[in-house]
Amino acid sequence: MGTPPRETHNVPRRTNDRESGEYVTDPGRKGDVALGDLHTGHTGRLNGVAWSSDGSLLATVGDDHTCVIWNPHTSDPVATLIGHTDAVNRVAWSPDDRRVATVSHDGTCIIWNPHSAERLLTLTGHTDVVRGVAWHPDGTRLVTVSCDGTGIVWDSGTGRLVTTLTGHAYHVNGVAWHPDGSRIATASSDGTCIIWDASTAEKILTLTGHDRFGVEHAVYGVAWSPDGSRLVTAGWDDACIVWNPDTGQPIVSFVDHTDWALGVAWSPDGTRIATASDNGTCAVWNPDTGEAIAALVPRFAARTTFVMGVAWSPDGTRVATVDSNGACIIWDPDTGETVTTLASRTDWVDGIDWSPDGTRLAVIEGWARTCTVWEPVRGRPVAAHSAHTNLVGGPVWSPDGTRIATTHNDKACTIRDATTGQVLTTLTSSIGFPRGVAWHPVGDLIAVASDGGGCTVWNPDTGQDVATLTDTGTTHVLDDTKSAVAWHPSGDLIATTNGDGTCIIWQLDVAEKLTTLTGHTDAVTGVAWSPDGTHLATASDDGTCIIWNPRTGERILTLTDHTAAVTGVAWSPDGALVATASNDRTCIIWNPHTAEPITTLTGHTSRVTGIAWHPTGDLIAAADASGLIRISHLDGTLERAFISVRPRVPGVESYASWTSEGLDVLEGEAWRVLRVPEPDDGS
Repeated sequence: MGTPPRETHNVPRRTNDRESGEYVTDPGRKGDVALGDLHTGHTGRLNGVAWSSDGSLLATVGDDHTCVIWNPHTSDPVATLIGHTDAVNRVAWSPDDRRVATVSHDGTCIIWNPHSAERLLTLTGHTDVVRGVAWHPDGTRLVTVSCDGTGIVWDSGTGRLVTTLTGHAYHVNGVAWHPDGSRIATASSDGTCIIWDASTAEKILTLTGHDRFGVEHAVYGVAWSPDGSRLVTAGWDDACIVWNPDTGQPIVSFVDHTDWALGVAWSPDGTRIATASDNGTCAVWNPDTGEAIAALVPRFAARTTFVMGVAWSPDGTRVATVDSNGACIIWDPDTGETVTTLASRTDWVDGIDWSPDGTRLAVIEGWARTCTVWEPVRGRPVAAHSAHTNLVGGPVWSPDGTRIATTHNDKACTIRDATTGQVLTTLTSSIGFPRGVAWHPVGDLIAVASDGGGCTVWNPDTGQDVATLTDTGTTHVLDDTKSAVAWHPSGDLIATTNGDGTCIIWQLDVAEKLTTLTGHTDAVTGVAWSPDGTHLATASDDGTCIIWNPRTGERILTLTDHTAAVTGVAWSPDGALVATASNDRTCIIWNPHTAEPITTLTGHTSRVTGIAWHPTGDLIAAADASGLIRISHLDGTLERAFISVRPRVPGVESYASWTSEGLDVLEGEAWRVLRVPEPDDGS
């Protein structure tokens, strides 16, 4: 069996005072742009898809908290709906296509104007994740289902709660309204599908049958046939069952998937059924015989790809699927061929560093195993270096800006020409997997930290091992994959961090440990010397950053405003400020002498994985796990943002960058500009 869909959890009810969800602006800041406008698609797993009734638009929702409205004929995004605070699970168009409803892990349902991206209503009433949504055929009502075990019927015009459907014993995963509006069907993890009287909220029938090997399995998808005479359910028993909804008897069952069936949809003429599966495929079936008609299989899909949702176009000529790789693929159901791919996945960014002259920015795209060099002024890539065989970390520029060093899980540190990408030296560690890298201030040595707290110093020109620093006194390692290294400005000392929560300061010329800094309660993830070498800052999974006196080992200050693990730390070039990055999706700029937070940089929808100061000290770059890079001024004003977008076709590169004119997209060798609508309020 595959991995189950996203874990559920109880969530508090959340509200947002801002009723327009298109533009996200931090309070008191100017110049922020719509985050959705930065994307040519989603930045993570997609969970749901729906066609407008006339087939002119397609809506997708995903883990990046957004809903994207697409023109499926041009493959262009039309609008991005931003307002949910957690993953968005499902989306449904109103019958007249004037509204879209989305439901989320944040426990809410939001009704939108899909054309203006205006948030019309926020429905709060569920006490857990909301998994499904369906409109009444006349659009006056809406039903949502939740992991709290209930369904709620709402007045779609006022947001008033009309009635509550109670009777399931566990999470309710899917919901469908009968074409005549008289009945509602709900699918649940309790192994049942219940048919309800939509007017009285009373049970009519309880369907059971997803019980492979005598064990009840969760029912995840449910759909009525266009004429309402049949009902189909999809379950985690790998099966789909077509039912007579009047008698509760199964008509036909088909099992061909090798994993859970996660979604199901009827063709508009009722002659075919499409199913989405955990095995990464979509199948098309004959609902009368249970015969498989076609299999829609992504050419380059990995085994870990899950098809999360499926929808037919209104004319029945196309099928749209969304998957865990962040792709929305439109298929020809007759031939099984791909027509187009709307949403391209972005790689997470695992590290970022400015060139010494501030003209270039090196970005590590971890899963892509590449290091991309950008011109941040234009927001365009100028080089992409790819030579690693495993996940990549770093990057770090040499002091003269001619070389870039990266580490990776194939036990090597690679030094390459920053312009051409040519590999100059490959350093292979003998003491573990490289986790961090730092250049000597004059560039004639390079230090590579390994898991477990060890560190090797190399001559980067010859590849000669100059020194090996290991601590034999470590007895308990909280996380031996967390290691970082920093070189003292004088070049005489090296600081290394360890998964045991410590930081060690080494005297290089004798390869001896001088001081061990203890105070963190979890793995230390980052370390940085102040420019004058008088202070040391460490970042930790315990959610803090500590400022130390490195000579005495004294803890001077503890920075504690982050609400999750601190992933990185960096001093401003003049030493007056410290910046930290965190899994709480923020960066904080601090006064390191008073522990006062000066500015909190927001706008990321994923954990922040890297942070770097511009050499002038007036800009700071932060990258997150979705691939988004934001360059901000010290007051939080956004200077520039761009994102690396990678289709799943090997050898094809694509990038995107926000400009004042629109969205620049690099496709192969050609740039095109996607124009975006100006906001109505003139902001």
